[in-house]
Amino acid sequence: MATTPVGRTEEMKLRQEVSDKLKEYNRIKEENNLFGKDLDVEEANAKAAYEAAEKDLKEYRKTREETLTPKKKENRINTLNTRLGAEKVRIDGLKDPNRPEGFLVPSPTNDKIAKLEQKFYEKTQEIKRLGGTPAHTISYDVFKPTDKPDQAEENKGKTTEFNQPLAPSVITGRSDLVTKPTTTIVGVDVSADLSDPLNRQVLPTSETGVYTLTKDTAGLEYLFLGDSNTDETFSRPVSYEEFVYNIRSMSPIDVINYKRAMGYKDQSSVITDQFRSDLTKAAKAVSAFNYENAAIGKNVQASLENYLATPEKYNIGSVISGAGAETAGPSADEIKVKRDSVNILATELGVQLSSDQLNRLARDWAIGSYDTNTIRSVIAQTGTIDFSKGVAAETLSNLKELAGAYGIQFDEAYFNKAATNVLTQQDTLETYTQQIKNDAKSRFPTLAAQIDAGFTVRQLASPYVQSMSSILEIDPNTISLNDYYVNRALTGLDAENKPTTQPLWQFEKELRKDPRWNYTQNAQDSLMNTARRVLQDFGLVS
Repeated sequence: MATTPVGRTEEMKLRQEVSDKLKEYNRIKEENNLFGKDLDVEEANAKAAYEAAEKDLKEYRKTREETLTPKKKENRINTLNTRLGAEKVRIDGLKDPNRPEGFLVPSPTNDKIAKLEQKFYEKTQEIKRLGGTPAHTISYDVFKPTDKPDQAEENKGKTTEFNQPLAPSVITGRSDLVTKPTTTIVGVDVSADLSDPLNRQVLPTSETGVYTLTKDTAGLEYLFLGDSNTDETFSRPVSYEEFVYNIRSMSPIDVINYKRAMGYKDQSSVITDQFRSDLTKAAKAVSAFNYENAAIGKNVQASLENYLATPEKYNIGSVISGAGAETAGPSADEIKVKRDSVNILATELGVQLSSDQLNRLARDWAIGSYDTNTIRSVIAQTGTIDFSKGVAAETLSNLKELAGAYGIQFDEAYFNKAATNVLTQQDTLETYTQQIKNDAKSRFPTLAAQIDAGFTVRQLASPYVQSMSSILEIDPNTISLNDYYVNRALTGLDAENKPTTQPLWQFEKELRKDPRWNYTQNAQDSLMNTARRVLQDFGLVS
């Protein structure tokens, strides 16, 4: 097995460990924040475990880079620069070239752009550490290089297309965390009179969806809104006044997101009176839905974001008027057509989608969030990839055949990850082709020039493979480039310990020393010929 792929596999394991530790730390931190708890031992331990894993990854990278030979450093730099070129194309493709300065159209999401920009930045840093110069540059519009290197990993999973930018804090929580309400009212520990765990009773007001709480010294009115990052089994009280006020200071990207979800044709970042009215009506309708479900003991609480994205899931009805009605979103028939198309594409790709995922993708595509160029990668990112079916199986097979043609070995996890990256357009097949070629040139240095000329290692090894097939009488298709004799013939050393290939005559001579040769017809014929010559020499046969 080639040294470089093994190293990358080890690095992937360490990166996965960092990711797992970070997710666990964030989970505990979010729970503590939700219930108003200060930093506890469990959270401190989780944070320490994450930082230790991060440190191990950095030390491993540093050690691996220090042990690379100059030639391997050069190959690694070339591989990284090839990947930078591919990633630059993908990043530029996600950014709207006509956007106002400083704004990004989240297609599919800003989180996606941030992740790609972070990967691009990390590769440029590795190239510099290896003594090279990055061949490509980008403008970092979302991920900031001054951020902690793994900050994008920390943000991963926290944000969705709509992540409640309007939900303010009702009760002050820990200052080092994202402020969220720390008292759960609806859907959790609710008594018959809809009282919360602090014995504050929930009272409806004259305005549908707006409520007050007894023993609330602030005397505020509240909306009950779920969290789009949860399984929607609880909701939180949000100050109604603060909700309405925060619409005015909403970020341009969030305005675009909400307008898309409400089916606005005008998807600019301009906040109009009609937009504020529509969003407020939708929030009050969701709040009333949550209250009524809690009153009858139904454990379903909707978030404003998920209601807007998939209204068919909730029996709330349309509450958007004005601009929302005049520029109505897609019809049920249009969504059905897109749903059928998504289903066909998913089957073609070999991706399994749940009913909810299918409905969400169909609606988002119908309202223009995706186009025919991006929907395939979004499907692959959203669902579960089955590598035994469709394009997924074909891509996996192509990668394995490609590696085999160049005599490079990877484990199954690597191939699955690479195929996933190709399907989700995080990488291209050309990226992996170049990577495998570079690995092959590193493993078979005497063949480097011919590999650059377009030959595969399998093609260059053909004389050895055919000779071995003939002498040992075995199927040439069963002979691997990692076979002992073939590999030694391609990676030999001369008298001065310089890489060289083995002469074919010497290769064939060594094959005849293999025990398998004694059982071939070749060996038997050779033995019979030798015996016949001996008998002829003694005059026993003519």
